Amino acid sequence: MIKHIIVSGIKDTEMISFTKVFNFTEQTVDDLVSFIRSYEKPFEHKHTIKQIDEPVSFIFTSPYKLEEIVNRLRESAAAYNF
Repeated sequence: MIKHIIVSGIKDTEMISFTKVFNFTEQTVDDLVSFIRSYEKPFEHKHTIKQIDEPVSFIFTSPYKLEEIVNRLRESAAAYNF
């Protein structure tokens, strides 16, 4: 995002394209992006992820009965030559 803004500018604002106005090379733009990013603070995670010893499962309630779902899957597979 930073690189894109330096290269392209922001339309209808005073943020110009540095590449067009100052003829920045690709290396100059990369160096400028690195310089800007050097001022970023490290991101601190406030949440912890709990380790769960069971597999993840998704529960989906379908309006169709199992037999109808299976038949539709068979028809789809047959239609695409699976």
